[in-house]
Order: sequence, then structure tokens, then C-alpha cells
Amino acid sequence: MLPGLRRRAGRAASIGIDVGTGFVKTAVADHSGGQPEIVALDLHRLPSNGITGQGLRTMIGGALRLVPPRPFVVAAVGGPGVAVRRLRLQRAASGALREVVRWEADRWMPPEFDEETLDRFTFGAWAPRPGTDGFEAREPYVLAAASRTELVEARQNLLAEAGLAPNVIETTATALHNAVSRAHDAFTQGGAAVLDLGRSHSCVSVSQEGDLVASEPCGVTAQEAFENPNEAAERAAAALDGAIIHLGGSLTIGEIFLAGGGAGAGDFASELSVRSGAETTLVNPLFGWRLAPEAKVEFDLGKRAPQLAVAVGLALRSGRVP
Repeated sequence: MLPGLRRRAGRAASIGIDVGTGFVKTAVADHSGGQPEIVALDLHRLPSNGITGQGLRTMIGGALRLVPPRPFVVAAVGGPGVAVRRLRLQRAASGALREVVRWEADRWMPPEFDEETLDRFTFGAWAPRPGTDGFEAREPYVLAAASRTELVEARQNLLAEAGLAPNVIETTATALHNAVSRAHDAFTQGGAAVLDLGRSHSCVSVSQEGDLVASEPCGVTAQEAFENPNEAAERAAAALDGAIIHLGGSLTIGEIFLAGGGAGAGDFASELSVRSGAETTLVNPLFGWRLAPEAKVEFDLGKRAPQLAVAVGLALRSGRVP
């Protein structure tokens, strides 16, 4: 696989590994230049009896030849056991931020989630508060991500067994947001949603002015979208409405971006557009990015692009220290 490609040096190369229930998708990005360059894309169907660490390493061996012996590895967890929500904060000193986030997260985090799995990504305009050692924010908020412990441990163990212990584990929602926001300009305007249709589960993520607001399970699978696009579209539109209601019901979605293996299912996209009242667009995570001229992609990239969105979003995360 991918013969003749040069190995990218140091932590300038990131490898995103998306292990789904049907396929493993891999992307390698070179961050040594001004803009990331996609060096390799790989996609393999998983065996029906599951995957081991050694099997995973063999499967993605072509991509591994492009990165250093200890690459910057980014993986993701997703599915029903993962939730993401933006939390608005009234005011918090820098030292008390974690406690405030914990209090806010406890109001929406499902009870089966373990507290130690809560992570946070801080956003907002933070500035020194005169005469104090703390900080305050003007319209601050954080993006909190929670996952069941066993999901994170299973992903860590699989990759460690493959000799690829992850440097970062994200959620599929944040990886998709990273890929779509960089590739599609319309995603950053007004309200938008990303529907990730996988083999065994799917999720819907809602964004406002380019900022991820929330992500939750959708309940529609890729197989259902292929077999009965009308019914699947109706259920997906209802799931999107439910997500908006959970956020207060004031957000209007102008465009829905479709990712995952079921994104191109028959009439699903057009049916979803009718039922949701929003435009639908198939995600192409490579829009605006340079694909290395020597890269050899051994599958139909046009057909598979939406399926690679998570892997590309992961690979676009750099391990370089500024």
C-alpha cells in the first residue's frame, strides 16, 4: 500500500485513526509547512470477528510508513456513550473554572457517565481582571465532552496493542467539526448541523456561527438510510429537532452536512432536506487542502470522502509545539 512515499519527519506529521464498526479510516497530515498537506488516506473493511491491535497495525501499515517511529497519534470515541455540550458561564476566576464546569456539566451529563471522563475545551475572550490574580471572561463558555470510561479505555488499549498509544483522544463530534469547518465555508455561517451516519450508530452535531454547540446520538444507521431513506430521513429530522429543543429551541438550521458511510445513501439527502427544511451537503473533508502529489489513494475518493471526515479531522490536529 502507498509505495514510494517519503516518510515525514518528527511531530510535524499527525496520523488520525478512526476505528468504526465496519471500517478503519486513516489520514496522515504533514504540518511542517504553512498549511497542512494530506499525505495519505487509507480505508479498510474490518473483519466480521473484530480487530486486534496487531491486525490494526498490519491493516494501516502503508500509512505508518509515512510517519516517524513514534508518530503523533490522534484517535476518537463516539456513539451512544459520548456527549458534547457547550456550557455558558456567567463568571469564573481562572482557578475555579474546573469547579464551575463540573457543576454545569452535572446538569446535563447522563448519570451513567463517570466524572473522570469529563474533558473541556475553553473558549471565549478572557482578559486580566485589574487588581486581582484571576481572570474573567466576556461572554465565556466552554465545550465539555463526556464519555463512558470503558469506551476510552477500549480505544486506548487497542491502539496501545498496535504500538500506537494515542497522544490525544477526541470525540468524533469534535473531529468532524474540525474537518467540516475547515473545508466548507458555509458551515461557519448561521446555524448548521453535521449528521454522521455510521454502520451501527449515528450522531447529530449542532453548530452556531461555526462554533460547536452540542452533539448527541441520532438513532439512524447507514443501513436504514440505504434501505428506507424516507423513514430514515424522517427520524433524522426528528432527532435534529430534538437536539435543538434541548438547546432551548431558538436555533434555525440552514444546512445539514452529511458524513459517514451512509451519507450518500440513495434519496436520503433529498428526503432529509424536505423534512428538515434545510439544504443538505455531502461532506468532503479535502476541500481547500492540498493532497500530496505522490499520494496514491486506492479507492474511489469521490465516493468515500464523507466516510473519511473523522480521520481527516483528527489528522489536522498538529502535535508540533509552537
